[in-house]
Amino acid sequence: MPEALNTIEKFCDDFDINVAIHNHDRKASPQYWHPEGILKVCQGRSKRIGACGDLGYWMRSGIDPIKAVNTLKDRLLTVQMHDLNELSPEGHDVPWGAGVGKTGQFIEEIHRLGIRPTMFGLEYSYNWFGSMPEIARCIDFFNRMSMKLAK
Repeated sequence: MPEALNTIEKFCDDFDINVAIHNHDRKASPQYWHPEGILKVCQGRSKRIGACGDLGYWMRSGIDPIKAVNTLKDRLLTVQMHDLNELSPEGHDVPWGAGVGKTGQFIEEIHRLGIRPTMFGLEYSYNWFGSMPEIARCIDFFNRMSMKLAK
């Protein structure tokens, strides 16, 4: 993909669209698994190219999401929210605010820095056939945090 970024950047600017590079783990995404890697590829480019920060992959890779947002700052274009039961490659999703991911602090830090991602995505990759109550708890948590920060 790096070789295509010049063309992608031109289309982004010509058509007023943003492209967020999604991180995965080190094996699947060697250039982009770490916020520094995404920042490096964005250096000198339009602000329309940035990161889709996947909190689950960050935490499973030992990256603190709060430090990541402070590294990426306005290059954080979208967020794929997760909270995990443990900070390890085996960590699995739990309702936001119920795990070890400092989810509330992460949202507060985005607000404090004045970052306005175009999207906060909800992905819940655990308890596939019974996860609707957990997903509802994630939505409730996000809504409560949003109302708190709106005051």
